[in-house]
Amino acid sequence: MGNRSEVIGFSGWKFDNPPRYDPLWFEVINEEYWTEFFQIYWKLPFYAGGIYLATILGVQNYMRDKKALQLKKCLFMWNCVIGLFSILGFVRTAPELYGIVRESNGWNIYRSICVRCGLTKFMFLFPPIGMYVEPIGRWYAVMNYGVHSLMYPYFALKVINVRVPSVVASFITSMQLLQMLTGLFVNFYSVRLINAGVECDRHPNSIRLFALIYGSFTILFGNLFYDLVITRHFRLSKDKKQA
Repeated sequence: MGNRSEVIGFSGWKFDNPPRYDPLWFEVINEEYWTEFFQIYWKLPFYAGGIYLATILGVQNYMRDKKALQLKKCLFMWNCVIGLFSILGFVRTAPELYGIVRESNGWNIYRSICVRCGLTKFMFLFPPIGMYVEPIGRWYAVMNYGVHSLMYPYFALKVINVRVPSVVASFITSMQLLQMLTGLFVNFYSVRLINAGVECDRHPNSIRLFALIYGSFTILFGNLFYDLVITRHFRLSKDKKQA
């Protein structure tokens, strides 16, 4: 197991003991068992992603010539559940990130990105996955929970035709773009530290993967921000002048 950990790049994990924040009953896990499980079955997320993609494409092809299903209730419930999940996840993980960053009455971004031993003993729901998240993963988790806690409740309201001010959509899009830009910043900030000779627990493959993911989504949400926020702002300003 030790060799496998070294190959993957996640050997030597340490957790705060006692935990920085008390875990809830469903957040208490057998660390050794789940660490070993995900070291052995680390390909599971790739299989799940492949099945998910094949299912989406297959259903789309199957429904191409069929009458659309009435799924408003299902979509409303789905968005409500994911929204609640995200809100609870944000509430459970954000204090830990803030506590790390604000240690010693200062801004300690380095520790929140690079120091592994600061990890708490729990990860909200699905905690075993958290064992394979580098210290920088707390940034990505908190930001993702935060944005989704706004996005999915918004989707739920739109599904049931509740009128939501357009400024809400613009704000959510802005937060999505900010999330991606921040993700790129902390990723490349850790690269800068490594190049300067500072010890930082980042795996090279992780750096490349996050650069690809957050770079791609920055372009996506950058275009969305331009279309929904900037273009709309200029259009409204033009309409007001003409009026």
